[in-house]
Amino acid sequence: MGKFSTLKDLLVEPVPTEISTNGNLEEALQKAEAIHQRALLTIIHRSRFQKYPPAAQDIEKIRPSIAALGILEDLLVRPHPDLPGELEILAGHTRYEVALLEKLEDAPIKVFDASDEMAVEIVTATNLQRRVLNPIAETDAILTLLSVKLGRTRSEVLQLFYQRSNSTKNVLRTPEWQLIERVFETTTRISPETFRVERVPLLNLPTELLEAVRQGQLEYTKAKVIARIADPVERQQVLEQAIAESLSLSQIRQLIAPLLPSKPIGSGFKVKAAQILQQLKKADLDPARMQQVNEYLDRIQQLLDG
Repeated sequence: MGKFSTLKDLLVEPVPTEISTNGNLEEALQKAEAIHQRALLTIIHRSRFQKYPPAAQDIEKIRPSIAALGILEDLLVRPHPDLPGELEILAGHTRYEVALLEKLEDAPIKVFDASDEMAVEIVTATNLQRRVLNPIAETDAILTLLSVKLGRTRSEVLQLFYQRSNSTKNVLRTPEWQLIERVFETTTRISPETFRVERVPLLNLPTELLEAVRQGQLEYTKAKVIARIADPVERQQVLEQAIAESLSLSQIRQLIAPLLPSKPIGSGFKVKAAQILQQLKKADLDPARMQQVNEYLDRIQQLLDG
């Protein structure tokens, strides 16, 4: 069988040229005219493109049903590119993990002849649609999907967002940017602008913190706090302690406090006031919220008047 490079080719049956991935990708594959079969779990393998293990809450949600009835919904697989006669999962990793936990012998499958490019797209889009990812995992998944869609490297995709930050809103109406917007509309719950402003900067976290979050060892909120430690040795020590002792966010803050440079009382006051003033100038508040703002300003004036 030849390798297919588009979802339309993969499904065999006629489908729209533009495929919506807003919760419909795996459903579309399930409805494809592929032969329903069964395969031993021993010849089924996780996808090499599945970067994160299924969330514990997702496993526990479906485990009772699979324990009682087995897997009812087909795993979507392709012939394994490196292991002749064996299979690689495209969609259904959570069901597969539960089947292993329940020591099932086999599972229902549908086999597709998918290229690596299509496998990346299916695995990544399915993760974005069906799983609650932490912001770093979500950022990685979106960049992977955009890399496939645009035919660019991860660094090149990031460069498109950096260029966007230095341009007016109407400058980058290129076909590439329009494709980026369509991917966000059909796949994620955030906008390209939110991704640029709030997600991309997360990749600037120190490497050891990024990897700890990616491996599920540390929540990203804790990683952001630990990243405030400038000394890499001290940062690594805190990271290891936070993981080993399952420290809470407040415990981490207390732990790192002596490691941070002290700030004089009132430091940053003028900066914060200037930022608020700029926000007020741009804000388009309804009458009720404007009244609340005025009340707070009156209270601030009273404090300043003594």
